[in-house]
Amino acid sequence: MMGQVLNRLFVDLSKRYNVKWLTIILTLGVLIMFGKDSQARGIRNNNPGNIRHSSAQWDGMRLTQSDSAFVQFTSPVYGLRALAKLLFNYQRLYGINTVRGIISRWAPSSENNTEAYIFVVANALNVHPDGPLDMRSAMPELVAAIVKHENGAQPYSLAMIGDGIALAVA
Repeated sequence: MMGQVLNRLFVDLSKRYNVKWLTIILTLGVLIMFGKDSQARGIRNNNPGNIRHSSAQWDGMRLTQSDSAFVQFTSPVYGLRALAKLLFNYQRLYGINTVRGIISRWAPSSENNTEAYIFVVANALNVHPDGPLDMRSAMPELVAAIVKHENGAQPYSLAMIGDGIALAVA
């Protein structure tokens, strides 16, 4: 039954779009193979800030870390917590409280187009890149802007981001 349905589908598609069966099969195969893993690495890893491995042992880290470069968390809330924790530490430990300062440290120019990143985040927050931020009030929008830039999408609710931030300051 399923074979007949697929056969009819392939015939219809090949006639409608004037393509060969092999092209259709390969295209469908690629969609099936990569469709479920098409999310950005940071989203798949529950690490929307793309935090790299270090000596830090983060709350909520998966016991088994199968990504050799980036930390994997058990849930997005823990990844959001780690992101917010690092951003708060930038201010607390280093006095960094501007978009330019934060993003220059977060995404160094050796790996990123840092100036473009700064522009995008400052625009999202509607602030000057060199203007001081009130980190407490700016944190939800700052986290959301970083998540979007790192992953090409920002799939988390403001409530979930707020939960991550609350865990970061607890």
